[in-house]
Amino acid sequence: MSRGSSAGFDRHITIFSPEGRVYQSKVLLAVLTSSREDLFLKPIYPYMVKGTKRVEYAFKAINSTNLTAVAVKGIDTAVIAVQKRVPDSLIVAGSVTSIYQLSPTVGCCAIGMIPDCKFQVRRAQMEAAQWKYQNGYDMPCELLAKRMADKNQYYTQNAEMRSLGCAMIMISFDDEDGAVVFKVDPAGYYRGMKAVSVGVKQVCN
Repeated sequence: MSRGSSAGFDRHITIFSPEGRVYQSKVLLAVLTSSREDLFLKPIYPYMVKGTKRVEYAFKAINSTNLTAVAVKGIDTAVIAVQKRVPDSLIVAGSVTSIYQLSPTVGCCAIGMIPDCKFQVRRAQMEAAQWKYQNGYDMPCELLAKRMADKNQYYTQNAEMRSLGCAMIMISFDDEDGAVVFKVDPAGYYRGMKAVSVGVKQVCN
């Protein structure tokens, strides 16, 4: 039987195809031994399901926007630059953006499917606001990135949920650490970066 006959059998890690294959596990092993990006994930792959089909689809959704965002940090500065494309001449260009403010001290850009990006941003804003209400000070960028990554990773383990087709770059200036840049991907993995890009031409340094 052809690979095309696997439709429906790659939805859950517990489903075998008629050929006796578990496609999610097969894709996981292929991903872990393929691209440079996934070398970062090898030490923690028992705790993640990046190689599953739905997470792979999430990364494809991010790249399908044909947008690239770049972030760079210096000693006392962090900067984000994002491509801006207006899909229709009837749309007001000023209403199209991928850059958002999550809290008074944290900003971000979200690349991917627009509804997923909006949901991810709103959720991050709520997390930051709740932290401020409970603790009396703004949520540090690293903790907010970790919180969003934990929620994304939870989506990879539940059959009733799909991974969000959205990747985020967060920037902030911390009194202790100075300028910080964090990347959060749909697999639930986050990391601090000196320079990073997400989207169709993503590169990590």
